[in-house]
Amino acid sequence: MSDLLKIAITAVVSIALTIGALWALFLRRVPLSRAAPTPKTKRRIPDPARVREIVAERRARIRQALAEVGPTGVVQEEFVELPPQQEPFPRHRFGENRVAAAYHTAILNWQLADDRYVLLERVIDAMVSLQRQQPGATPPADLLFSARLCPTDWRQRNAPPPRVVIEAARPPQFEKYLDGLRDWLGVDVELQPLLETKPLGACTEGTGGSTGQLSGVLRDPGPNGTGYGLVCHHVLSDSCGSLEWPDPPNRPEYGQYGDDRPDAALVSLGNPCFCAKEMAEVPIVCAQSADVDRFSAAGLPVVKWPALGGRRGTIGGLLSAFPYNGRQVRGPHLFILAEFHRRVGITLPLLDTAFSKPGHSGAWVTDQDRTLWFGMVVQGAPAPSARTFALLASFLLDFLARARPSLANLKPFRLEGR
Repeated sequence: MSDLLKIAITAVVSIALTIGALWALFLRRVPLSRAAPTPKTKRRIPDPARVREIVAERRARIRQALAEVGPTGVVQEEFVELPPQQEPFPRHRFGENRVAAAYHTAILNWQLADDRYVLLERVIDAMVSLQRQQPGATPPADLLFSARLCPTDWRQRNAPPPRVVIEAARPPQFEKYLDGLRDWLGVDVELQPLLETKPLGACTEGTGGSTGQLSGVLRDPGPNGTGYGLVCHHVLSDSCGSLEWPDPPNRPEYGQYGDDRPDAALVSLGNPCFCAKEMAEVPIVCAQSADVDRFSAAGLPVVKWPALGGRRGTIGGLLSAFPYNGRQVRGPHLFILAEFHRRVGITLPLLDTAFSKPGHSGAWVTDQDRTLWFGMVVQGAPAPSARTFALLASFLLDFLARARPSLANLKPFRLEGR
């Protein structure tokens, strides 16, 4: 080996190590691991007896609302708890809007599965109540927020109490308001700056569409059961000819997402935009709350289907509110962060830092064995946050069953053959 070649190899190795060290320093300064950035605020642990009272009170109100659904099977009026000293405001009436009524009913039903969800949604109600004090149909940009439940291993005997993280454009403006509601909320709340996410969205007709994934099928398991492809709604164009649910036309009514519908749509199978006829349908189990807890608390890896680069992630909590295009979205989503590891003092990977990228909307989030379906990718962000939001699968199936009775028995199947 010539001296010139040795010098060149040494220089390349030195440059690579330098870049790796600088990147590792950057990652330490801007956390990208499964733990979200920790705010520099003192935790306020609520009194356990008071928390039990709060949970019992809210559960009773939710059950009362669900008991009054009548023959439609869905609530007819929005459920929002009004915090102390807030001015009353009109609740939304759903009327003939079956989708909005079903979505709201599914959110109420989801809360009853776990006391932590009850507390998370009460915090969100408090924030929404503050928004509703302002004039106009949509809240001001500085009042938009995201709210997530941080993971805790609640099965441990001395597990810490739940913690809710609120992200907002200007966190200090909410400190006094939330601190005054501490005894009403029943949960520790911490404030962080809002980090932007965007839809990660294929339609070939019309305008308004974008690239996305059709990763699986929802099918009625009965004889000659109907099957539908599941995609993100935001990737469909205004002239989509494959839309099966919600009812066409696709735009402009379904051009926005807020607190009354998910970013999801069902399309016919065999359409030229998404489906290949030779794809096989492989059964997959819909993950439940206990599965989410297990993966979240233990930091077990999750992946996308299709693999789309093979990036692994971890579930960093449950998210039930976030801003989208100037509107406030509600409904349970998974909060996923990319997984990182260290080799010889260098944090890897160096460049591929995000769990999801543009074009990944609609990808399914599964375990590594691809036997558990956790959710569907709808939004994400690049470094430094590198976060992904995935619509919770179990919630989506419950919502669809309430939105249209013919969708009540759908089972998930992963599409193979990519």
